[in-house]
Amino acid sequence: MLMGIKRTIFPVIMLTVCITFFILIFTEMHEKSTSQGIRKNYISGVIDRFEENHAVIILDGLNKQISLPKQRVPVGMKENIWLYIVNQNGEYKIACINYKKTKQEWMKTQLLMEKLRE
Repeated sequence: MLMGIKRTIFPVIMLTVCITFFILIFTEMHEKSTSQGIRKNYISGVIDRFEENHAVIILDGLNKQISLPKQRVPVGMKENIWLYIVNQNGEYKIACINYKKTKQEWMKTQLLMEKLRE
């Protein structure tokens, strides 16, 4: 009886380990390809200000600004938040927040503020 249980449990454990390993590898590969895809296909922009019912976003490196209706801007967005933006058939859409760039720029601002206080 005990030998039969061991024979049944071992394949289940091995299958679980293999599936877990596959999920971990697949997740890591997906994250890498997604982040690389974002950098290649999306435009980086920063929310400059809000005017009436629009968000004014400056597109990085394009010397251009766009205005999006507030209803197309995710709730909780504020000035100085960096975004990934996609241009689909001439219409700009916010893809996601660029947390890394937002944090970098915030830290730069804090350092400059400290220097001004000295």
